[in-house]
Amino acid sequence: MERYCSRLLRAVSSRKYPYASLNRRVLETQQLHVIRDTFNLRDALPRYTLAYNPQTRVACEVQTPDNRYADLELIGPRRKLNLKQPDLAALRTRLAVHIMTQNNVRSRSLVISQLPDTIEQWAKINIKDGDIISSRMGDNRQEENQRVATFCQYEQLIDVLARNHRARPVLNGQTYFGELERILVVQLPKNPRINQATDRTLILLDIHSCDTHADPFGFFEYERFSQREIVDASGVRGLVGRIKNGSKWTFVRRPGVFEHATYIDEEEDKNIIDD
Repeated sequence: MERYCSRLLRAVSSRKYPYASLNRRVLETQQLHVIRDTFNLRDALPRYTLAYNPQTRVACEVQTPDNRYADLELIGPRRKLNLKQPDLAALRTRLAVHIMTQNNVRSRSLVISQLPDTIEQWAKINIKDGDIISSRMGDNRQEENQRVATFCQYEQLIDVLARNHRARPVLNGQTYFGELERILVVQLPKNPRINQATDRTLILLDIHSCDTHADPFGFFEYERFSQREIVDASGVRGLVGRIKNGSKWTFVRRPGVFEHATYIDEEEDKNIIDD
């Protein structure tokens, strides 16, 4: 009701005759609904209109044995991507690099040859009790007055001793920001050649990361984008907004928002259980 009233109030253009403006707004809205239903234009109308009600919106939850995606929900529309297409060669390479890192495989060409021919692409990802993050390429119907909901905050586990190949990995969580370009669902069958022990379903995010740094007040800001990378969806923390500050953009977040990605050190977890 509050949203409907706010949409009506924006149509008031006369202080002396406000009800005439409200009546005209209600009439025009109903006319738009009639046109939508008569000509089956649910997916063609602009998002900001009251008549926008797409039939292609579907939701899906991905179940895994470790429940890493229990707090995530995928929102359509969705479509199939053929990784054999030449224009997806860079995406195919990024997927291979991600699987190489996860499965400890050294041959990129081997992983590329073992990737599935087709994968699913979704439009949005919903963090339950949190935010809905849209992907830039998942739904190409972008309106000029639509808020940008494609930038997100995510975490990656980084080996601080990566340059020392003989040392045991020491993983620390680091915060990153970037624009979500694609939401992908990849089905990986059991494959000993790439150290894939069991069948797995992965939700992967293709993110154009930002070259960020913290300002004196603790806010993260950026001027330019960095490289594109594939990130597991379990590492996403939430949606972020941006404020233009000269030549820079500053990231902001809603207070009290649910953060999805959490990491617990295995040694600490054992100590908690023993106590």
